[in-house]
Amino acid sequence: MGTFRRFANPRSGNTDCHYPEKLQAEGIYIENNVIEYLAHSVNTNVRELEGVIVSLMAQASLNRRDIDLELAKQTLRNIVVDSDREVTIDSVQEAVAHYFNVTIADLKAKSRKRELVHPRQIAMYLAKEKTDLSLKSIGYHFGGRDHSTVIHAVQTISDLVAKHAETRDAIEKLKAQFK
Repeated sequence: MGTFRRFANPRSGNTDCHYPEKLQAEGIYIENNVIEYLAHSVNTNVRELEGVIVSLMAQASLNRRDIDLELAKQTLRNIVVDSDREVTIDSVQEAVAHYFNVTIADLKAKSRKRELVHPRQIAMYLAKEKTDLSLKSIGYHFGGRDHSTVIHAVQTISDLVAKHAETRDAIEKLKAQFK
């Protein structure tokens, strides 16, 4: 596949994404937002990332479509399903959005309305609990928020779980969906 020079690694805090040299040399161009999404979502090692990109290129070829963010999410979802239903940021967002009857776009929006902030904070809390993503990566998947916002969300929901049965029940019901 080629070398991935300075490819983003959210665990190290390096999110300065660059195209893989080999892909460019072969005339394959992947949009920066797709590269960034993949870098934030596949956080194990470069080989796994290369495998995801190969799968993505195969899906694009089979479906005769360009590589875009939606195809990347779909491909990652298929890969995750094959690996014992590992919890992803997308699955957390989908579950929370469905539970609270809001959209995923609402969870990522800049709105500070209470009816959106609470589900967003719960989704961030569950993402921290159920995934291996860094705080910075979790923030990225929630509209580009800062890691300190994720810390605040996790602390807020932890406090509410300790004090309010309603929040505790919601968290338990949502966690049950990931087993």
